Amino acid sequence: MNNKQIGEEVLAYVGGKSNIKSVTYCTTRLRFELIDREKADKEAVEAVEGVLAVVEYAGKFQAVIGLGVYAVYSEVESIINCCTDTVLKKSNLEEFALSETDFAERAHLSVLEKPGETIYSPLKGTVMALSEATDQVFASFAIGRGIAIIPTEGEVVSPVDGIISAIFNTNHAIGISSDNGAELLIHIGMNTVQLEGKYFDIYVREGDHVSQGKKLMTFELDKVEGEGYEISTPVVITNSDLYDEVIVTTSKTIDYGEILMNIVKIKK
Repeated sequence: MNNKQIGEEVLAYVGGKSNIKSVTYCTTRLRFELIDREKADKEAVEAVEGVLAVVEYAGKFQAVIGLGVYAVYSEVESIINCCTDTVLKKSNLEEFALSETDFAERAHLSVLEKPGETIYSPLKGTVMALSEATDQVFASFAIGRGIAIIPTEGEVVSPVDGIISAIFNTNHAIGISSDNGAELLIHIGMNTVQLEGKYFDIYVREGDHVSQGKKLMTFELDKVEGEGYEISTPVVITNSDLYDEVIVTTSKTIDYGEILMNIVKIKK
């Protein structure tokens, strides 16, 4: 199913164009503000090929797409605006998503050429199972397998050698494509997109090649927590379905550069 088809089906199952007050996108999700929630069929949206999960939070009906969300958002915007004067409320995030072809090509290379790899910790803090995340999209592994860290310091370093594939304008999350084929997402805190970049600073740009250990971002840990946000940070392999195993550390605490995960036995 292509992005246009995904967009068309999601729109139909949330009640059609006439039921949409606004739609935005963030790190991995389409966020619909609906006129009548009763017209939306949550189970039908979840069953759409290309939708990983549906979450309802803070009055928004959220369809989880993954890092390719912008491509689907563009199709939704096009479908709605082609036949109506409705103006969608655009997200204040920059356009960031890699195309499906880019992801497919990288995945193909990783499967054929790479034996797996080690992911090092981008943070210092306490380790927690990803399944314990309060956000069920992360906890259910809908985005991918991985682990979470409750940071004790507000600095993030690169967990791998690779390319910065996505930086979000709110600076709360960053995507990295490792030289060995893994696609990683580091997402600082839960719902921190709502801070709109406050307390976060980024030190790299999309397309930069970084070495493992390079400083990527800083954030004011105490101020983020002071605003009432949970600070547990998922580190997720978004293409973990290409691997037989994602083995996470059993340590309860971790420091920068220590082994966080091993990705092994890539499927052929």
